[in-house]
Amino acid sequence: MKKYLKLAFAIIGMIPFYGCDNPVQTSVPETIQGDILWDKSFGGDNSEQLSVIIPTLDGGYLLGGESFSNASGDKSHEHFGGGDYWVIRINANGNKIWDKTFGGFRSDILKSIVESSDGGYLIGGYSQSGPTGNKTTGSNAKLDYDYWVIKIDHDGNKIWEKTFGRADNDYLRGLVATDDGGYLLAGNTSIPETGESNGSDDFWVVKISALGEKIWDKAFGGAAYETLWRIIPTKDQAFLLAGHSSSNASGDKSQSSKGDSDFWILKIDSDGRKIWDSTVGGFKTESLLGITPSPGGGYIIAGATDADSSPSADVSTASKGLYDYWVLKINEQGGKVWDKTFGGNSNDFPDCQPISYNGGYLIGGYSHSDKFGDKTSPLLGDKGDSDFWLINIDSNGNKLWDKSFGGISTDFLFSIIPAIDDGYVLAGSSGSPKADQKTSETKGSSDFWIVKIK
Repeated sequence: MKKYLKLAFAIIGMIPFYGCDNPVQTSVPETIQGDILWDKSFGGDNSEQLSVIIPTLDGGYLLGGESFSNASGDKSHEHFGGGDYWVIRINANGNKIWDKTFGGFRSDILKSIVESSDGGYLIGGYSQSGPTGNKTTGSNAKLDYDYWVIKIDHDGNKIWEKTFGRADNDYLRGLVATDDGGYLLAGNTSIPETGESNGSDDFWVVKISALGEKIWDKAFGGAAYETLWRIIPTKDQAFLLAGHSSSNASGDKSQSSKGDSDFWILKIDSDGRKIWDSTVGGFKTESLLGITPSPGGGYIIAGATDADSSPSADVSTASKGLYDYWVLKINEQGGKVWDKTFGGNSNDFPDCQPISYNGGYLIGGYSHSDKFGDKTSPLLGDKGDSDFWLINIDSNGNKLWDKSFGGISTDFLFSIIPAIDDGYVLAGSSGSPKADQKTSETKGSSDFWIVKIK
């Protein structure tokens, strides 16, 4: 069963799920036209995959992801080996200010960026590299992944780096800054640094100081396996860990599974103690991809639901295609308030953090569907390609409008943030050449693609 589920998750994304951390709540215009103001591509001669975008204090943006390119195109530093961390700072008009490459001779995958109290940034993900390239920590003894975090200043210069992990794979997917100047690192481990794993894979949270020294770590899971995708702070100085689980009631999981895999949300306090957990799902496979606070209380969750799950258990509406957007509201204790399903005739994945907009929410991700069901625009490329797909829903989850953005090949949306001035910035990866809505030429097989809309 575990082999089947892991294969199913690999199929769901077509490519790895690159998360969109740092949910943003802000005042926004009452209406949104969706017209493209500008778009920019950033890449080298090979492949780049964007994971995260955050705003900077000067009105620009910081982009992060994985690069396989040597110095070429927009990439000013040579490739170290495998994939490297690649960070780009751009101004408010999308023009590059600087870029930095960090990595060793094996695979290094950047997943999250958070601003620090001193005006710098903590970047983090997972690394297979030992001390090679410009990586000074880790071990070459095994080919397992460890958490790897790097503190950089406002200009991208490395201040320090730290590696955390044990004998098996550890995948860091989220960072949050804490009130004491430190950070929480959240992801997955099979063998936590302290204590014992409840199952084959657990949520793993590591608390570090402002200088990167470990203070504590905690693992959370049931008897099977859990996969963490998000960590967000709550208004009462606690944190939500969110992902999916295949475990029945066991270990830290208080509720039985609804199907093969369910959304699992866990609330912890600032010392890593569990407060509550909640399981929601259907009879087959659900994978949680985004969670954000609701202005009226509770939380909005977005993920993917298998067509075979609907309707069943907590999935109340029928699927439109294969995998659909599944959006839920939960209350402050994790109980379901409502759920909605949105999709076309193929696979649709809401891989972004939902954001508040005009009394409702923007839900973004990517779609392999043609014009069908909830999708009002035809797929711009050939069958099997994908476009950015953005949905606006009201406070009760009812769809108001949807927009597609893309070129003639594969375009994957991984993050939406309000622009500093007006409108929104969509950030993802694109393999499309210059055509249709895409006015910037791709440098390699896949680039970072940033779209400013009004």
